[in-house]
Amino acid sequence: MAKREQILLIIVGVLLLGFLLYSLLGEDKPTAGEVGMTNDQLEAIKTKVLAQAQQEKFSEIELYKLEQAESPWTNNPFYDRVRDAVEQQLQAKVGELASAENLKLRYTGYVEVDDVVYAIINGLEYETGEEIADAQGVFLTNIKLNQVILGQRNATGDIVDQYFLPLSEDNLTLY
Repeated sequence: MAKREQILLIIVGVLLLGFLLYSLLGEDKPTAGEVGMTNDQLEAIKTKVLAQAQQEKFSEIELYKLEQAESPWTNNPFYDRVRDAVEQQLQAKVGELASAENLKLRYTGYVEVDDVVYAIINGLEYETGEEIADAQGVFLTNIKLNQVILGQRNATGDIVDQYFLPLSEDNLTLY
C-alpha cells in the first residue's frame, strides 16, 4: 500500500474509534425527574397564558379566523369525487334495476379473436364485463353462440344476471 493510503486508513480508524467512544460514553441523558414539570407548574403556566389571552384585543380578522377554526368544515378537503359518485349511483339503483327487456338491443353475432370473444350488440363489439353503450348501467355478463346474458350492478356492486338476449341475425340481401 502506498503511504498516502496508509495515512487515510489511520485517519478513518481514529475517527471511527472516536465515534464509538463518544456514542458509548457520551453525555448522560437527563432523568424523568429533571425534565418533567409538576401539575402545579403546568396549571400556573395555563392560568398565566389564559389571563394574557383575555387581556389582548383581537382584530376583526383574527376573530373571524378563530370563529372559522372552531366551526365544522363544510367542504371536506379529502373529498373523493369518483368514489362518492359511484356510491351515490349504487344507492340510487337499490331496488330500481331497470328491465333490459324494454331496451332496444339486438345481438347480431359474435367475433372470436385469439382467445377473446366479442359480442356484436347494436353494431358494436363488447367483451364480457363491458357496459353497453346504448343502455347505461347494463353490462354484458356472458357470451354464448345463440344468446348473450345481460346484467346490472346491484347495491353491492356485483353484476347480477338478469336478461337473456337471443341472437337475431340480419337477413342477408344479395344484389
